[in-house]
Amino acid sequence: MFYDYIYLDMERISAYGTKLGMKKPNLSQMTEKTTNNREKQCIEGESIGKQEIVKEYMNFETDETYFEDFEQKLEAVKERGLFFDISDDSNEKFDFTNLNKRSILKFEAKLLIPEEFGQAEFVKTVLKNPYGKSALFESIEDSDMPKEFLNDLINDDKNIPIYFEVCDYNLYSTIKGKNFCNMGYSDFEENVEEEVTIVAKVEKVDNVPKNIMIYDVYKDLLNMNRAMRRSMAETNNGGLQEKITIKGKSVKLAILAIYK
Repeated sequence: MFYDYIYLDMERISAYGTKLGMKKPNLSQMTEKTTNNREKQCIEGESIGKQEIVKEYMNFETDETYFEDFEQKLEAVKERGLFFDISDDSNEKFDFTNLNKRSILKFEAKLLIPEEFGQAEFVKTVLKNPYGKSALFESIEDSDMPKEFLNDLINDDKNIPIYFEVCDYNLYSTIKGKNFCNMGYSDFEENVEEEVTIVAKVEKVDNVPKNIMIYDVYKDLLNMNRAMRRSMAETNNGGLQEKITIKGKSVKLAILAIYK
């Protein structure tokens, strides 16, 4: 199919794929065949009488092709209640109470990022710039905050909060920048507010409206350990929002793929 892939978590996809009878993807796979043509060019060969076993290395299917095969395999477990495809108009009347933690869900919705995340992302950007980082060090030189913890703020494998509004539920997750498909975070942002297709594993369903923490800035973005988070919270004084929450009924997801 002709999709524009935005995000693929191949580690999760291949793990779930094996449970559906798929082989794990490899960088290359080797096949053997017997031929009588001794002059045939091959990567590796061994003569046996008048025949020759030719070992040919073939490129394995791309991540996109593997995922598309994975989607086809999911159709086989629909009747067992393990896969729900509400990517058409049925999402407007879908009963989310039917979901369980083993379900894979496919749906279409607008990709959303909490507005508060932009504030934390700005801090991260400043810290990645050596001049900005130096200026920040100087600005806290007289404070009680230890400089050492700032070195741990920079984490390229950052978590990014996303959510989707479907019916009267908030479907939320965090995704890792390393799984973007040939794009950086700024390119990923271009897809915010756009309609996308999502395939994800259901991790938790809350059918009672309440405040749900979907992101801990110190833990998920700045990669601080528990002691550092406690120290930062004590010295924050409201300068940086520590937690991002949403209110209402919700579904926590582990995102496998996003495309459009």
